[in-house]
Amino acid sequence: MRCPCLLMIVFGLSIAGCSDSDDLGQEIPVSPGHYDGLETNTLPSLNPSEGMEGLVSESAAAREFGGQLRIQIPSDWIEVERTPIQRTVLLAKFTIPDTRIEIRISNTGGGIDGNFARWRGQFAGGESHEESVPYADRDARLLILTGDFDPGFGNPVEPDAMLLGAALSTSPDAYYIKLTGPRDEVVKVVDQFKAAIRTASFFP
Repeated sequence: MRCPCLLMIVFGLSIAGCSDSDDLGQEIPVSPGHYDGLETNTLPSLNPSEGMEGLVSESAAAREFGGQLRIQIPSDWIEVERTPIQRTVLLAKFTIPDTRIEIRISNTGGGIDGNFARWRGQFAGGESHEESVPYADRDARLLILTGDFDPGFGNPVEPDAMLLGAALSTSPDAYYIKLTGPRDEVVKVVDQFKAAIRTASFFP
């Protein structure tokens, strides 16, 4: 008669011997902004990305802004407090830990062309590129800028910066998602930013 203890040991070893590929219920999270290969990309304005919806983590949270816009906020966009003045113009403000990246969401007036012109006026000595990003049943306009960024309001000029600015049109104006930061940090989250825009939708 075999020893019961021996049988239990053999059974335990058979379970422990399963490979990682058999563990289909586990998913290793990848921190947005650190995707393999993106560090070597050229300026994203020259290489628009397609089919990157999967870059938005399943742990991203659906958020609503302004009573109309719903969007999946990536899990590493950390909401921060707005100043009293910022609350009059911004619906929300986010940062990404361990970076100098800042994301602002607003629905200020002035029209898309007017806001894009204002953003272009904040950058000097770089490149400007515009493309579209599909979401729901429409397209967002995405402006990509590089150069020396002058944020205004007495703040110092930030050299070699980058802006990703998405305009999502609705009535009576539009919603804007604007991401700024050092170029070497922003290039790493371009695809994540586009993937987040693709989750956007409007509700009554």
